[in-house]
Amino acid sequence: FNVFASTELNDLQISKASLEPLKEMIPDDIDLEKNIDIMAVAFNAAVVNRFNKNGDGINTASAKAIKDLFIHKPCNIEHQKESIVGHVISAGFSEYQSDNQFIEVADDAREPFNICLGAVVYKTVVPEFAEALAESTDEEGENFQSISASWEIGFNKYSLALGSGDIDSMQIISDET
Repeated sequence: FNVFASTELNDLQISKASLEPLKEMIPDDIDLEKNIDIMAVAFNAAVVNRFNKNGDGINTASAKAIKDLFIHKPCNIEHQKESIVGHVISAGFSEYQSDNQFIEVADDAREPFNICLGAVVYKTVVPEFAEALAESTDEEGENFQSISASWEIGFNKYSLALGSGDIDSMQIISDET
């Protein structure tokens, strides 16, 4: 996570951290100096053209088709839908295993890349989470990178992939029978 938080709110003091690599994910019209009850975060949410630990994966065409569907969706804690702590405000793509650089993706891209998201977190809803999120960006702190993002998506159509590793090297079975 990259976090930018301005000012302090009651006893919740949040230091400024850099959004530099994915700062394009935070729209210019969100004034974090005036909106002291929110913090902006930018993060990589999913790897495209690879499978995750749950055996789920998406290819470039699917990623391009769903990317903007993340916008305006809630952010919660541990997939608990009643624990809303913010919402997604933007979506894009970033380089895989790099310094999170925002990129354009060709329609025929086969190499792995990330879906990256920008979101706002409500500092007053669950202040302990907001504080922990800010602390997780402190490279010198004991909680550095202790918070990660995960995503859920509903789908009604899928294919099976046989093999392992990159989607490009697998046998894709799309015949429903």
